[in-house]
Parts: sequence; structure tokens; C-alpha cells
Amino acid sequence: MFLGPRMMNPQYMLLRLGGFHFGTYANVGLALAPESDRQHREFLIRPFSLVFTAISKSKTNPRQVGIPIAKRPVAVLKTDIQEMQTDDLGCPGTCDSPADCRGAAQCSLAKIGNRKPEIGNIQSLLTSAATDDDEEPQSKNFTSTRNACKLCTPLGACLAFRGVEGCIPFLHGSQGCSTYIRRYLISHFREPIDIASSNFHEESAIFGGSKNFCQGALNITRQYQPQLIGTATTCLAETIGEDMGQLIHDLKEKHGENAAAPIVHVSTASYRGTHMDGFHSAVRELVEQLAVAGEKNKNVALFPGMASAADLRHLKEILTDFNLPLTLLPDYSDTMDGATWSEYEKLQSGGTPIAAIRALGSTQATIEFGRTLVETKTGGTVLQNKFAIPRQLLGLPMGIRESDAFFNALAEIAGVETPVKYQRERGRLVDSLIDGHKYAFEKRAIVFGEEDLVIGLTALLCEIGVTPVLCASGGRSKQLEKCLRAAVPDLPAETRVEEGFDFAEIAEAAPELKPDFLIGSSKGYSIARRLKLPLVRVGFPIHDRIGGQRVLHLGYRGAQELYDRIVNALLEVKQETSTVGYAYL
Repeated sequence: MFLGPRMMNPQYMLLRLGGFHFGTYANVGLALAPESDRQHREFLIRPFSLVFTAISKSKTNPRQVGIPIAKRPVAVLKTDIQEMQTDDLGCPGTCDSPADCRGAAQCSLAKIGNRKPEIGNIQSLLTSAATDDDEEPQSKNFTSTRNACKLCTPLGACLAFRGVEGCIPFLHGSQGCSTYIRRYLISHFREPIDIASSNFHEESAIFGGSKNFCQGALNITRQYQPQLIGTATTCLAETIGEDMGQLIHDLKEKHGENAAAPIVHVSTASYRGTHMDGFHSAVRELVEQLAVAGEKNKNVALFPGMASAADLRHLKEILTDFNLPLTLLPDYSDTMDGATWSEYEKLQSGGTPIAAIRALGSTQATIEFGRTLVETKTGGTVLQNKFAIPRQLLGLPMGIRESDAFFNALAEIAGVETPVKYQRERGRLVDSLIDGHKYAFEKRAIVFGEEDLVIGLTALLCEIGVTPVLCASGGRSKQLEKCLRAAVPDLPAETRVEEGFDFAEIAEAAPELKPDFLIGSSKGYSIARRLKLPLVRVGFPIHDRIGGQRVLHLGYRGAQELYDRIVNALLEVKQETSTVGYAYL
């Protein structure tokens, strides 16, 4: 079975997954049926359309139902069009748009045969793809994600690929995906970035995108001469079941082994996971597909997660001061935050050399940031399982306690004490906490963002005397609260820790929690504005300020900068709302 051609009509593309809505009208039929056999084709299409509507309406809390399409089951959600249909199951859904629907009573096509499907019999033909009830917010009036507190999965993969020297991201799917991701990355990093696309159209969605993929890979190789093509699949390619391994094999078989640049591919459907999942998956596949065994050396592999460009530069400085050779993956500190050019560069210089990625199988140790990755297959677990390289999983080094753990790990690997330079940074940080304690103590904060960033920020806030009243993320690792309370033992029991939260839910919860400020990405600005509270911008994305890529979060130095920004934000509110103007605090 294949998706019917009418499903690709923009009027039927009601994107409804992960906050970006990506579902389709539940109308499934044999797309390959001959056009002349129209009556037979409509007979096949109609029952499936009716069954999807009926099953959705029969559920108290509608979930997913699916049937085998292409090579594997595909989930199809109840969509806005189905919501608009009448309770009469005779509607075949043949209108050109929802606005044209006149109801089953006025529809002549609905009266053909004048019969309704027997749900019990037909449902046995379907493959259930219902999700776990715990995976969705159970708000009483919940309909769908409203302004998601996360971003799409391929975005994270594209950023990770731009952290590899000479690598260009290549999205296998529709052109709009690459346009959206480019816009988001450019407005945060203020740097140009090219993201190629296989540019699906109606034919590709039905018969597959092999032709588009092959032509795209050849065009990219000719125009950019990349060292590597990082291919990520989008929702559409995943939904129709594209076999990327087979597509790459076909490309080499038809055009030759070296016709296109080497390709690393990763599965990144946006209806599964967040931008952080896409980021970690891309790093894992780079290691899985490129790293080889070799003679052990003194190198340390560091997987920092989705840190800022300033954070990456700081991490390289720290490892250099410990005299530890470093392979940082990915490293977009130059490719996404470089100097001005005398001539335009199609692919910005910088990034982790591909030779260094291949040599990861020879490193002496691996450090990986991300407490919630404890049960996830990552680049670090690949090195551990394939090459027996010891792996240390640490939290993001934010604040004193988490930074201490990072520096102690480096000292143990290097066999030396922490350099005096960083001991003094730590001392200055402790001294500043004393200086500003009276301004930050017992203030209340809402923390939001990707899960591991939320954990790092919460650790810092608790150290400076701020009470986090809500720690929210759009991720669904099912590890957030457990990992958060393990990393921050003094976190108050009444602090709300929420996974799968969106910004609408944060806005609903905020007034009752009475926060003094919010800390997270610029996507929380509308909430802060409504509540007339300061927003301390951290993480990704920061679209409404210059320098988001240069915000330093990590290490004692990063904690110092964040602390100063938090306290100054509180002082500014106190000063601006005072009835007496004063310039001395």
C-alpha cells in the first residue's frame, strides 16, 4: 500500500506532530491502480478512510492507528479534517478542502452503496500503533502540542554535521524542511549555512525519492566538493519508509563508487524525538560509520552535546591546559561562528577533521555530557562497545558541583592537578556568590529547554540560592526528574519537573507559581512579557538578541557569566520598578 496522491495536496497536509503538525488526511488506497479502473480504486480507498475516522472517534483519547504502508507500519493521526467531518460515517472525504465539506447528508458520493463499514471486521486488518498514554500530556482539555518547547529532529542533525570539516547537511525530504532549519540556525548563529534538499514532490512521495536522492548527491558533489555528505531523513521520507542504505548502494552501483562524496546517513523523523535526539543520533552515526580500530594513543574523545560556539572554544582551551590531545565532536566553533571572509566560502573552514573521527577507535578515554543519555545509544557507547574505550557520562559542567566533576575527570585522565588558572576561576566564582547572595537568595525561577540544559541550569540555580519552581522540557526521555534529583539533591520536593511540556502549558502554570524570572531560550519571551518578568536568555535558540552563539554556559567561567547575568536581571527589575530613582545598590 502507498499513500494516495491526494494526500500530497497542500490542502490536506495538516501538520500536527511535535508542534509542527505533520499528519495527513486518513485516505489510503492503491496509488498504483490504473486510472481507468477508477471505480475499483475508489472502492479500495473509501473503506480505509471510513475506518480511520471511525476508530479515531471510538477512542476516548484518540491515539494513532496505522496500516502497513511501503515496508513498515505507518502511524496516521486523527487530523483537523477528520474533526470537521460529521458523525455519519458515510463521508468518503473527497472534497477539495475542508471548507468545501457540506456534510454527509448533502454529499451524493456518501450515499453510494449506502453502507457503513463493519469496524470490528476491518479493524483486524489494521496494525495498531497506539502510543503509551504516559507519552502525551494528559491535560483535561488537551488537543495537541501548542508552541512546542522543542525543535525538529533534523535540525539537531544538521548542526552536528556542520561541526565536521568539509561536511554539508543533505535533507532527504521536502524543500521546506531545509528552509525552516536554515532560518533557525542563521538567526541564532548569524552565519550563512547551506543545507541541501532532495526536494520531494508528489511523485517522490508515492514512488519514493531514489531519483531525487541520487541526483542531489551528485549535484552537491559537483557544486561544493565536500569531504562528506551528512544525510538526514525528514518526516516524509520516514513515513513512506525510505531505505537509505539501499539508496546509497544504488547510487554507487549506478554511478560508481566515487561519483559522490562519502555519505553518512541518520534517521531523524520529527514525529519521533527532539532536536537533541537528532543531534545525538548524528554524532552516533558519524562514530558508528567512520571510526575504525587502531593503536591506542593519548587522545581524549569529548562529546559535548549541543553547546554554544563559545562553550566549544572554552572546552578546547581547558583540554589544552591539561595537555590532553582532544577530538571534539562536533566542533562548529568556527564553522558557525567564524571570522569575516575576503571571499565567500561555500563550506566554512573549521570543524572536526574526518581523519580524527576515523581515529576515535584509538582514543584512551571518552567523556560525554548528558545525564539523560544514561540509557541511550550514543557516540560514547559506540566507542565503548566496539573498541572497549572507557566512557565517563557527566552532566553539563554548569555551576560548581558539575564543573568540579568535569575537572576532576580530566585531572584523573591526565594524571595532574587542575591548573591553577581554573582553581582561581573557581575561587572568584565562590567569592561572587557571597557578594550577590542577598539579591538572589530565595528568588523563584522557571527553567525550560532541552532536558540536560535544564538539569545544568537547575544545579546552578540551587547553588546560588534560587528556588526553581518549574523545570520543564519538551523532551520525553523519561529520565528528566530522576536525573535532575540525582544531580541536585537539594532540589525542593515541591519543585515541578515536567517532560513533554509546551510553552502554552508553561504559560498556564506560571501565574500560580509566582516566579521572579524565567531562564531559557528566546522562545519564552512572550510568557515573560505577559508576566512582566525578566528572561535570562540561554541555550538555543536566541533569536531576539545578538551573540546567542557566544553565550558561555560551561565551566567555572561560564557559571560566573550566567550568575552575573541572573543577578543583574533581578537588580534591573528592582531598580526599574522602584518609586524612587536611585543609581547605587
